[in-house]
Amino acid sequence: MDAKALYLDFHRYTHGDVPSSASMVMGATPDQMRVTRPGHNSIAWLLWHIARGEDWAINAMLRGEPELWTRDGWMKRCGVEGLDWGPGMSQAEVDDLSHRIDIDALKEYYRVVAVNTRDFIETFDFERLDEPFDAKARLAEIPHTIIPAGHLVRRIVDAQTTQRWFLSVMAQHDPQLHIGEAGHMYRVVVGDENFP
Repeated sequence: MDAKALYLDFHRYTHGDVPSSASMVMGATPDQMRVTRPGHNSIAWLLWHIARGEDWAINAMLRGEPELWTRDGWMKRCGVEGLDWGPGMSQAEVDDLSHRIDIDALKEYYRVVAVNTRDFIETFDFERLDEPFDAKARLAEIPHTIIPAGHLVRRIVDAQTTQRWFLSVMAQHDPQLHIGEAGHMYRVVVGDENFP
């Protein structure tokens, strides 16, 4: 199996296209997805954050094109204003987004972003992964995508000199981490006795 096939395989698991934690979480009810607890993100917020971060990384940063969020009207469909993807949000902002977002639109946006990423990967030359890439300059073109409270993430992005971080972290590692978090939240919401 080559790097591209392995990447796509992992991506399908993380995004629920095969039986996994992601597919289990996607089966939560809208009410279950909206539940927040102190110090925890809701499932809805986590799915939004994963999809928004991946859309931003693949489209805005790597392709240098408009994100699906705005280009295809997902911001309006989801009922959530803003061009950022969550770094630095307060608990109150997480709670507000969790209760306002249209869950059906969110699930579809999550799916569309995953398909978009895989389309990008299908044509991406992994031999070019470490070629120079000026992330700081690209981010300067779209500064509104990271809110001021997300200054730590901005510093990380500014330090990137290749495309590797955007593919390995934003479209793989970060989604895996947060799907695990969503799985934990699902277990908290449904209770151990109802957890598969």
